[in-house]
Amino acid sequence: MVFYFSATGNSQYVAQRIAQNLNDKLISINECLKEEKFFFEVSSKECIGFVFPTYFYGVPTIVADFIEKLELKNYTDHYVFTIVTCGNCSGGLSLQFKKLLLKRGIRMNGVSEVLLPDNYILLFNLLPREEQQKNMLNEADEHIKQLIIQIKDKKLPPVKLEVKKYLKTRLVYPVYMYGRKTKHFYTTDCCNGCSSCIKICPIDVIRMYKGKPRWIRNRCVQCLACLHRCPQKAIQHKRRTEKRGRYKNPNVML
Repeated sequence: MVFYFSATGNSQYVAQRIAQNLNDKLISINECLKEEKFFFEVSSKECIGFVFPTYFYGVPTIVADFIEKLELKNYTDHYVFTIVTCGNCSGGLSLQFKKLLLKRGIRMNGVSEVLLPDNYILLFNLLPREEQQKNMLNEADEHIKQLIIQIKDKKLPPVKLEVKKYLKTRLVYPVYMYGRKTKHFYTTDCCNGCSSCIKICPIDVIRMYKGKPRWIRNRCVQCLACLHRCPQKAIQHKRRTEKRGRYKNPNVML
């Protein structure tokens, strides 16, 4: 089985490719949390995979919340792998995630990352130009093919401590954990009240109020699914995002 979390489609694409080639089940972490489904039975020869994006060189809160409740019946010495998507580097995420799994009695055997367009556009505009996005997607396709072979052979690289990457996570990840504030999200006059943002939000932070979206909690996952996938490009964050592009992985249906 392959568990995945994805907001704009990058990790979903990677997870779909892997699950199809392994002839395995694809399980959305978003849906599991909404349905409160945390118990899964593992067959004897099954691999267990986790695919999700890198947030501030660390694990998205929604993934950490899911792992804290995850129960795998019949898990013994199954091959467990993690693939993380990132725009440049995943920092010390793999070590951080390994510790989360160990708390649930799950041992991670192999890990790798796939470089795909970074779509974090709040503090900085990290979204690459369209031509660069196409190149990254093409290169990712080839890399995913190699990862699938490694997963089938159970030969993904093990987790190892890399001090520089580890320090990146220690320094930057707290900005994410103690940030994620929703008060700066707003909608422009382009909003037509379609409420697609409510359906998209993985943790039900958005509600409609007088025909417009309202963020009802102080913090969210900050996955930016609502912002990038708004059909009208009506959702903004402060004034920084009004002239910045939007992104969805073109290879998946979200």
